[in-house]
Amino acid sequence: MKAVKSSKPHPTAIASVITTIARNFGLEKEMAVAALKTHWPQVVGASIAQHSSPLEMRFNTLPIVVDSTVWMHQLFFLKAEILEKINRFLEDKQSGKTQIRDIHLKIGLLPAPHKAQPVTMKQQTKSAALIDGLTREYPEGASKVALLRALERHL
Repeated sequence: MKAVKSSKPHPTAIASVITTIARNFGLEKEMAVAALKTHWPQVVGASIAQHSSPLEMRFNTLPIVVDSTVWMHQLFFLKAEILEKINRFLEDKQSGKTQIRDIHLKIGLLPAPHKAQPVTMKQQTKSAALIDGLTREYPEGASKVALLRALERHL
């Protein structure tokens, strides 16, 4: 007897869908930096995180802003250890696809803690168009509804 193929797609984890979208749009490095910024205290420790913050990665070098010369000097001596912690975190999060080769310490103001900004009508329209473009070819069903909700929540 011949097996009957189901016409319904199998559920797909949202994390793999978002990873695929990021890969297709070349956003892997940006996602790596975003994850690193979000988990900075867990990656480097609370005391270091209070005095430093990662910036945007360029050419596999991660600039880190530090709030004083004293902390810059301290982190200079911990550079290899911090680099190892960062890459270990990125390997766990992204299967090692993004690797930081060097960190560059610089003195500056630390970014203010993120506060949610009100969304404008223009941003809503752009997000809706992006979501529509990303999900247009996705088959209808519960998994598409879940994907739409996740994208609306994160865009």
